[in-house]
Amino acid sequence: MTRTLVSILALCAVLAGCGGSDEAPATGADPESAIRSTIEAYQVGIWEGDDERACAQLAPGALDAMLASDVSKQTGITDCAGMVEQVSAYEHALVAKQYKDPAAADRFMQPLLRPKDLKLKITGSTAVARPFDEPIPLAEQDDGSWRITRVAVPG
Repeated sequence: MTRTLVSILALCAVLAGCGGSDEAPATGADPESAIRSTIEAYQVGIWEGDDERACAQLAPGALDAMLASDVSKQTGITDCAGMVEQVSAYEHALVAKQYKDPAAADRFMQPLLRPKDLKLKITGSTAVARPFDEPIPLAEQDDGSWRITRVAVPG
């Protein structure tokens, strides 16, 4: 079950998927801290169904590309809030199969949302983070923040 949930979180991270706060750090933070905070804010936002938090972690154009995809057309997703709602419901349904008590499910998920081991490769203004098996591409924005550049949804 743990392997399945890690795979789910990896998918959700790619939906864009470990460290500091729930919000992205102020601009000018060191790149690794900024990337960690971006990924964590996105993953926590998805789990909690907080579309504002999750969507704020996406680079311009990332959501537009996802919305233009066949998966988006098949699922009827038309905006970021719809993507977050679908992915959050998907995660919760899978976790609920194992944990009938919502509090137990949340306790199980918290360390997965904030993994301690984040493999990170930064090349100039782009980065690839791997909190699990799936890569999460990010790019540094003009204001110095880091945002996820590719999102997808489970089809």
